[in-house]
Amino acid sequence: MVLEKLEVELAEGKYTVRFGGQVSDHGTYEVDEISITLRGVTGPNSGRTIPCLFRFAGGALSICYGLSGERPTNFATAAGQQRYLVNYQRKSAT
Repeated sequence: MVLEKLEVELAEGKYTVRFGGQVSDHGTYEVDEISITLRGVTGPNSGRTIPCLFRFAGGALSICYGLSGERPTNFATAAGQQRYLVNYQRKSAT
């Protein structure tokens, strides 16, 4: 239910996270073929650099966030790892 209220927007090198329509996190990003690096500007990730892996599959965007500051090497989490793995669905244009 929480993810239903979560929106992530990636556009023109900037990211915005909204929860229930309210901006909760904002920053910049750099992307290459398989990785994305987020740099928080405002919100709980302000001042943090978060390396991630990403992939598109079947209309979903999967991101594995390396919350420890180390880029994940695969799309998995395990006990003791500071990773966050999430699948986002594209919001319809209507």
